[in-house]
Amino acid sequence: MSVELVLGLVTLFGTAAIGMPVAYAIIVGVLVYLGLAGQDLAIAGETMVQRLFDGFLLLAVPLFIVSANIMNAGSISDRLLKFCIALVGRFRGGLGHVNVVASLIFFRNVWFGSRRRGGYRKIDHQHDGQERAI
Repeated sequence: MSVELVLGLVTLFGTAAIGMPVAYAIIVGVLVYLGLAGQDLAIAGETMVQRLFDGFLLLAVPLFIVSANIMNAGSISDRLLKFCIALVGRFRGGLGHVNVVASLIFFRNVWFGSRRRGGYRKIDHQHDGQERAI
């Protein structure tokens, strides 16, 4: 192992040990390694940006956080949890039941809502003006 790699790892573990968040500790460790190895520091930024657009899972995490913040600001999540507590909160192990029911409601909204918008359902108008799914 080279001296640059050892110093980069020491920096990584040292900054993580003093309480720096792991993501920042990794960035600082990489920058120390690149600086000591004589590499261009822009390589780290370019690589991170390219990897961000290649990985849909990494892009999904901030979008889930944003959607959770929007739901909290609109108090949708509070109303959903109050509904689930009223529905199953009185049973033994009610907190677990509330978690499962809330997850089922979220799943239903995501899965079936996207199916309706995606055109998988065909709507047939009956003679009495009512709609029914086929």
